Amino acid sequence: MHADLLAAAARMLVPLAGIAFLGWSAPTLLLLYFADTLLGIAAVCAAMFVVGFPPESTTTTLAERINAEAGYVLGGLFVAAALAVPLGLPLAFVLEPAGIPVATLLAQPSLASGLVAQAGLAAWSYAGLYRAARSAPPERLQMKRRLSLALLRWVAFIAVVYSGVGLAFGHHAPVFFVAVYAVATFITEV
Repeated sequence: MHADLLAAAARMLVPLAGIAFLGWSAPTLLLLYFADTLLGIAAVCAAMFVVGFPPESTTTTLAERINAEAGYVLGGLFVAAALAVPLGLPLAFVLEPAGIPVATLLAQPSLASGLVAQAGLAAWSYAGLYRAARSAPPERLQMKRRLSLALLRWVAFIAVVYSGVGLAFGHHAPVFFVAVYAVATFITEV
């Protein structure tokens, strides 16, 4: 338990130390946190589709099996895409007042490499969930809990954005919101 607490504390402090000492971009981190949330939702939803519609119950040929497997992933991505606008809108309330053009952020190589890493980790997470879904009873997978944990950190971010507290930080608001997300991550992991 002590090691888990230290690991959670490190995950909370690394982004803040990166901003303070390594010149990391807080707005870029916020976009990566947003992508992490959406990809986490996609992975859990895809695994939920595996549980709800096991491939052996819906397929008899190889083509049907490939279609089912692709359907799980595309279904998860569709759910994430449907949630992208309502979950992403608060980013506009953070970045715009801070005078940070989204086009500038999207052009940063660090964002692109971070997104590739996030996508790889989400694929790895889905692969683990897929294996678990194929071998464990659905109640042991705790899919609702996994989905709520994927959303909880971002919901904390949204609540603080809509509270208006970030306005007090002016152009430093993105750093404040990275701290909010980091603390929410720590709380959900402990």
